[in-house]
Amino acid sequence: VIERETEFRDCLPFEFDGHKGVLVPHFNAQLRLYEYPKRRDGKWVYSEIYSIYTASKQGGLVSFDVDGDGLADLFIGNYWMRNPGKWDLPWHLYNMNTFFDKPDAALARQAVYQRQGRAKPDLLWAESEGAPARFALLERPDDEKQAWPAHMIEPAPDHPRALLVLEPEPGEWPPILVGAEDGVRLYSAVEGVWHMSKLWSGAPVLALFRVGDHVLAVTPDRVERVALPNYRRK
Repeated sequence: VIERETEFRDCLPFEFDGHKGVLVPHFNAQLRLYEYPKRRDGKWVYSEIYSIYTASKQGGLVSFDVDGDGLADLFIGNYWMRNPGKWDLPWHLYNMNTFFDKPDAALARQAVYQRQGRAKPDLLWAESEGAPARFALLERPDDEKQAWPAHMIEPAPDHPRALLVLEPEPGEWPPILVGAEDGVRLYSAVEGVWHMSKLWSGAPVLALFRVGDHVLAVTPDRVERVALPNYRRK
């Protein structure tokens, strides 16, 4: 037993300055690192990384070196958090967007999105509890500490709970698979204009995994094998 009283949507194995454990957004607001016990029968001891006070629960937990200093930073909800590098130094929180107008608005699904020709990647951001959801490409500004301009992707899905970025063709933006309430959708951009097609329908999708020429779509009842279009299989 790691924690007897909590609520969260995401957790993430993480190592910080020699401390190894699991990051948990305790009650969707207080980010904690629960360290692996030193002994098999030992207790999980947690340390508070940051407490986020907004009008919305915070979800979507992705580790990525945002500012290029060689340290693993974190994306969570409306924010990214800068890794200080030392255990006794504070983390810093930077607001990316203002999608916190509803209690569940920032329970997001996120994915790093590298467009060709850009030195640093942007971020895909999808409102997992929205119907239709906010689905946006957050464009990285020159100063990552400022707000990230949001470019909405339409038609937006209902309850997007999984994002998977595929390899792009030369000169193209990477296509995106979205696991939504009605199945798996494929989003492709042509000259900055998004086009959506449905790959599979039949159940809500909770997670997506690429396996060769197929994608495994995890639903509440089963795992569905979904073939990629021919031009996306390589």
